[in-house]
Amino acid sequence: IENEYYSTIRPKRVIRTGERPVQALCNRGVQYIEVRCLDVDPFEPVGVSLETGRFLDAFLLFCALDESPLISAAEGQVHARNFARTVKEGRKPGLTLTRDGEEVPLLEWADELVERIRPLARLLDAEHNEPDVHEASLEQQKAKIANPARTPSARVLDEVRALGSAAAFGLRQSQLHAAYFRESPLMPAEEAAFLEQAAASLAEQAIIEQTDTGSFDDFVAAYNSSTLCGNHS
Repeated sequence: IENEYYSTIRPKRVIRTGERPVQALCNRGVQYIEVRCLDVDPFEPVGVSLETGRFLDAFLLFCALDESPLISAAEGQVHARNFARTVKEGRKPGLTLTRDGEEVPLLEWADELVERIRPLARLLDAEHNEPDVHEASLEQQKAKIANPARTPSARVLDEVRALGSAAAFGLRQSQLHAAYFRESPLMPAEEAAFLEQAAASLAEQAIIEQTDTGSFDDFVAAYNSSTLCGNHS
């Protein structure tokens, strides 16, 4: 299943019953972008902060508008190594990445990227009539570049050391987030909407199960034999 071919960022579209993800993209185009290289923030009840979301808006807009020529297989390998270095050793003092055949300090390259993204952050602030909020989110990221101790990974390590184990940290955060949601219950209209969706889903499941024909093996065989992009409807 092509959904299992992971990448850091990939185009997606909600599929229809029995449809393959690639078929959905071929037939109806890209619906949204899935940013897979963003980890859940354990310090945020919903997994991502508003400030991070604003930074991502500016970053993704920058990615969409910046020149992005095709790269060779060799260049792709360099990018993959840079990505792996950043993920595994991003807070390492003096870490360098490869750019145009030369080693460049990660901090220098990161600061450069922040400044290239800044005009887009200002544009978003102007378009949404929200003075400085996107640019402020950019400054938060710049502060993490200057002081790696402010990164989420460093904060997690500090908490794990203080509490004695990753399990203790995870349990504490789970309890904190559970308390947050208990203190902020859904509005009655929101709860009613979710209950209605759940009931409709169960009813749809019952209909499918009552009218379903053929075996699961038949379904898998038909799915695997379907043409990926043969029909554009």
